[in-house]
Amino acid sequence: MTTSPFSSPAEPARARRRALITAVLTRRHEQGLARRAAAAAPAAPVPGLPAARDADAPAVDPSPAPTVGAPAVGATTLPGPPASTPSGSAAATPIAAPVRVFLVLGSLGPTAGLGAALAATGRFVVVGASSDPVLGVDLAAEAQPDVVLVDRFLGLADGLAVARHLHRDAPRAAIVLRTPWPEPDRHDAARAGAATTVDVAAGTDELAAALLAAGARPGVAA
Repeated sequence: MTTSPFSSPAEPARARRRALITAVLTRRHEQGLARRAAAAAPAAPVPGLPAARDADAPAVDPSPAPTVGAPAVGATTLPGPPASTPSGSAAATPIAAPVRVFLVLGSLGPTAGLGAALAATGRFVVVGASSDPVLGVDLAAEAQPDVVLVDRFLGLADGLAVARHLHRDAPRAAIVLRTPWPEPDRHDAARAGAATTVDVAAGTDELAAALLAAGARPGVAA
């Protein structure tokens, strides 16, 4: 039997590991769907307990109606609006809600303190993090963040495969792929469901800008 000069003895082992990780991710996805379906099913009534009140039915207050002109029991009297507004004052500007981010990070590029650095900007809330690709998909699907930051390499797993599972399990979230090759990987990342790519060497400001831009896509809460 002739061995190709372009193959190596480690190639079959790497192929088996990739197949194993894909199988594990698929199994975790099916288990997560089953758990979420069970949680969404209505609970069976317990004998001896009164049936739950319909959420749409108006609640009946058994207490007597208050006397006209008298304050309700337990009510708090609030001060009225000021008689006049100082000239030149502007209306309060609404503050944008922080973007909820989940991190699935490997060991490539700066990772220590990355979540704290993003939170320190005041624009993000880190709702979870994992270095395990399978657990990361599961936790992100439960947290339903606005944006998920995924590393291109996660141990034996490919970040593109993880992005595909995240795109299916957490469709509400935008995905940003952190990779050493942001431009060459952009096409494959888009096919995997990622909104954009960002360089692993990017600083906090550049990374934050990429996450904010992804979180501001139509259909994704910002």
